Amino acid sequence: MRITHLALWTVLFSVVSGCQPKQPAANDSSPADEVTNRIPIPPEVISNIGISFETAERGRLGRWLRVPGRLEVPQDRRWTVRAPAQGRARPRVRVGDTVEKGAVLVVLESPALLDARKTIFAATNAVRNAEDEARASAARLKEAELLWAQTTEFETKCQQRRNGMRELQGAATDSSSALSSRELIEAEQTWVDARGRTLETAVLRDDLQKRARRLTLEVARAKIEVDQQIASLAVLTGHSVDALSSSVDGTPVWKTLSILELRAPGAGVVMSVDVADGERVSEDMPLVILSDPSMLVFAGYVPESDFGALTPSAPTRVRAAGLGNAHVLTKLWESPPTYDEDSRALRVNAWVPNLNRRVPHGISATAHIQISESAAEEVVIPEACVVFDGLEAVVFRRDPDDPNVAIRTPVELGERASGQVEVLSGVLDGDEVVRNGVHQLKQTGMGKAPEGGHFHADGTWHEED
Repeated sequence: MRITHLALWTVLFSVVSGCQPKQPAANDSSPADEVTNRIPIPPEVISNIGISFETAERGRLGRWLRVPGRLEVPQDRRWTVRAPAQGRARPRVRVGDTVEKGAVLVVLESPALLDARKTIFAATNAVRNAEDEARASAARLKEAELLWAQTTEFETKCQQRRNGMRELQGAATDSSSALSSRELIEAEQTWVDARGRTLETAVLRDDLQKRARRLTLEVARAKIEVDQQIASLAVLTGHSVDALSSSVDGTPVWKTLSILELRAPGAGVVMSVDVADGERVSEDMPLVILSDPSMLVFAGYVPESDFGALTPSAPTRVRAAGLGNAHVLTKLWESPPTYDEDSRALRVNAWVPNLNRRVPHGISATAHIQISESAAEEVVIPEACVVFDGLEAVVFRRDPDDPNVAIRTPVELGERASGQVEVLSGVLDGDEVVRNGVHQLKQTGMGKAPEGGHFHADGTWHEED
């Protein structure tokens, strides 16, 4: 329960001494060290007031453009697993399950798998038949080429004999010319017959060569058909072509498949299961929706008038709705913003890690995009950590040696921008300063130095000489 300022005063002073210390009067002889700029903030005070702290950081003060938007899971990280064929589905996951890539999401019993196996079996048989015919044709072609070589050689010898008989005919006498003519005619006839056989074997060889080439093409076509059918089965089952073509104990994997296992295309969270166990499904019916929210995209719209202030890769702080002051430091995409003609605005995007997957898809978010920064580095804190007591700017700095103590510290401020302020003196890099509860601490009046003196570093008050 939140307590009043008077109650806070009572709680704070009861922790220290049970009552408020008196301020030294002009004729009071109390020691000056009873006055201090240190305020006790035990856990019960922090809890009652709701005190929170911010850490001072040294850096350049930036001017930031506030852009409302939303956080989305990238499109390439959202999957809809559909039924590749009709059949009976049996889900293996439930909504909210976290799955790894390749995990079985749904088992599908489908006649399409049997049809695909029969087609591949027929195609592989066609390959074997074509290869057998091609081998037989190659053997016949080899015999034909050998026969053609033999008939060609025989024809050559017959031609040589005929030519020899002609020479003898020209040199023969009249008494022997009749006998020489008969022998010459026989030689001519033998050569003609041999030439005819050579021509026949040449034609046979040519036909067998054509047949061998045709059968070689048939083998190639049959193998391509097998590859196509296995590729179709790979699409149907989700297995790779190499996995389906491999063998287990001498049997091709594609022959062993009896069910379709629909696997996760990526790691993620199951967002929806749209089928009941044993339900009959049709081809292309959505079964499971899977999403990987480990990396989100901030999508916001900036008025076109601010286009000149945007730069690629500009530092960006993204804060999701409902997560308080927690933000993620990232940067804009290097690609130029997308212009939307209907709204006359620029869509800007930034990657937002979501490793614990806590932030859901579509939640509202706010991005602060840096459009400029100061020339020099200074200590920077949220402007909400500073209160004014009259003209004096004050922060309540947590004692680094005692976390249950806050030190009321006057500060000198520099430039302000986008809810941040430069602190030129009074706060160092790494100091923790009060944010929520700073006004309540200020209203107590505790830790304020009386007139005519100053505080030392140890918190003791010293009168001016």
